[in-house]
Amino acid sequence: MEILAPRGGFVFNSIHNILPDVPPENIVAMFEAVKDYNRLKI
Repeated sequence: MEILAPRGGFVFNSIHNILPDVPPENIVAMFEAVKDYNRLKI
């Protein structure tokens, strides 16, 4: 995100790439990380 953010246009989406064996808490952590980066206004 740090690489793509300065140019704008980066859209984060989990789509269908999350495998079935990924723990739900990892998915939540992923979305929290995106929110944290978004607040930084890189």
